[in-house]
Amino acid sequence: MKQSCYSNKVVHLINDDDSKRGGAQKILSLLENGNSIFFTLKNGIFKNKVIVLIEQLIRVVFSNAIKQCDVVYIHSRCYLPFSLVFRIRGVNTVFYTHACYRKNKFLFKLFPCDFYIAVSNAVKNNLILSGIKENTITVISNPLLLSNSEKQKKNIFYKNKVGSVGRLEEWKGFTYAINALNKCTEDKMINYKIIGAGSLHLDLQKQAEKLSNVNLELLGHQDKPFDVLNNTPIILIPSLEEGFGLIAIEAIFSGKIVLYSDIPALDEICNQDELSFSFNTASINSFNKAYQKAILCESKFNDVTLYKNRRDKILNNYGIKSFYEKHSDFINNFK
Repeated sequence: MKQSCYSNKVVHLINDDDSKRGGAQKILSLLENGNSIFFTLKNGIFKNKVIVLIEQLIRVVFSNAIKQCDVVYIHSRCYLPFSLVFRIRGVNTVFYTHACYRKNKFLFKLFPCDFYIAVSNAVKNNLILSGIKENTITVISNPLLLSNSEKQKKNIFYKNKVGSVGRLEEWKGFTYAINALNKCTEDKMINYKIIGAGSLHLDLQKQAEKLSNVNLELLGHQDKPFDVLNNTPIILIPSLEEGFGLIAIEAIFSGKIVLYSDIPALDEICNQDELSFSFNTASINSFNKAYQKAILCESKFNDVTLYKNRRDKILNNYGIKSFYEKHSDFINNFK
């Protein structure tokens, strides 16, 4: 499957290539082929990241192998200064934009690339607002990676079971989510499972221990999170920042009810879905209204026709075949 994407010699630059980290790393693994060269901050012989970048920049300047590459994909902004070297040497340089960046947007103007891939229209608009020309941006949505062969599992509708999947970092909004659930479920204990690892693990655990209405389970990284959340009907996505809502398409495909923050990248996916409800993270009342709508969906939760229609829409819009076709068309421009 990976070989069908392209046969060009490609350099990939990313801060961390561990597929457990998130969407960017998963996409990198899909684009890998026998002609790929990888640079990550883990490749360097030094511990200091700045020194590692300088060392790798020297390797880029003097490496004969890199001279022969057709295109370079930059997946992390720390590698944007490398674009100057590649462009001077006539190599097509692409910034693969995985996020709607809120800070340091000046880097895009300071270190321009030839082309940009945006993982959503929300990311595209963010790039345009950062001064990037629209005609240099191609939107290629991230694909669904769950198996289509999975059969619907008849679940019991537990109103008090909620789950989330994501890195335990500030921008994922889990601090807000725990507090909001506590205030919206004063009459009943809510069981809240979060799948993912990150720097906020202890902080979230301590926060939940002080609350009376949330039983928090931090389950760490799981290879198949929606198997773990099989009997959890509501998926909560409280992100403050997202480039693409991979968890949203996986949740819809899995037949879940989705509660999501009304940021552009998530709204782009969920706003037409019958079992997805948005809220504003600036308001607990907004969350409460969305949560009440979610727990009233018991009759629709096991509707087989609705389940199938939701899966079909996700496959049509975010299938792996379409992803590879779009990448093939994109890379063929460099031949």
